[in-house]
Amino acid sequence: RSDVPVFLHSRDKFDAAKEKFSNSLENYNASLDECTKGLINVPIDVYTHEDEKVRIMEENLKQGFIRNAEKRESIEENLRKSAEAAQGLFANLMMRMSSTVTRDGAAAGGGGGAAA
Repeated sequence: RSDVPVFLHSRDKFDAAKEKFSNSLENYNASLDECTKGLINVPIDVYTHEDEKVRIMEENLKQGFIRNAEKRESIEENLRKSAEAAQGLFANLMMRMSSTVTRDGAAAGGGGGAAA
């Protein structure tokens, strides 16, 4: 008979200790989850920040390529127009030189023949 109260008291202490241990494990698990989430969020935040910077740089590069292509087309068009204008001026110059040479040659040839 004297063992029963000791047993019941010991069982109550064991149940209380088991409950404390269970609560401690749950608190530890919750703390570990929070810590793990925090550790995971660090690289996620860094990745997100770097990813945003890369997206901005990529967009800037795309815009730069577009502006360069537009500028190249404009420069090529201006160069084509300049080449056409230069060809026209050169043709005009050649016609003037040709008519001057023809006139000078006719005047020199015609004048020389009359003097002889």
